[in-house]
Amino acid sequence: MKYFTQMEGSQEIEILLSSKRVSVYKKIDANNWFAEYTKDIELGKSFYEKFHFVEIFLRNKIDYEFQKVFGSEWLLSCIQFARKEQSKIQRTIDILTEERKKIEHSNILSNLSFGFWVGLFHGFYHDTVWTRKHNLLKSIFPHLMAHERSLKQIEKELDVIRKLRNRVFHFEPLVNSNTQECLALIEKYVRGIGG
Repeated sequence: MKYFTQMEGSQEIEILLSSKRVSVYKKIDANNWFAEYTKDIELGKSFYEKFHFVEIFLRNKIDYEFQKVFGSEWLLSCIQFARKEQSKIQRTIDILTEERKKIEHSNILSNLSFGFWVGLFHGFYHDTVWTRKHNLLKSIFPHLMAHERSLKQIEKELDVIRKLRNRVFHFEPLVNSNTQECLALIEKYVRGIGG
């Protein structure tokens, strides 16, 4: 971060970043907190590509398999979903409408949040979604071992990824985050989907 070199350690940069944010790094090293801060930024950057692949793979694999079971317009005929997911789909449609974009499956698909996709694995959908086709979880995660394909386990592990993804994308401190666990889970699900 060359452009901060002159400001480093100054009160001005602390004001710009906020005392609350800076305090996290001062607890690690009061004199070199800015170096700790930039390490955190680098760590977040290292996760960007990983989040990209797990999110895109998961979204597109779910869509591919759901189209086989629920039809090509499953997002628009979301009768099998709870009000929460229906409202996320409707909110996405409203945003696309405001932006004057075409209301079509591919646009809705690419604009739904990672939280939407993770939410589909909630136990609430066991009967309405996951039992509609005997091996739907296996179709989505063909390279996971059978004992790794528990709906409850998948939701829990994907939620760990979602939480760290949100911390990175919302520029929150990563200090004390479970980055190693998350990295292992990302690799597990990228492999589980794509081989």
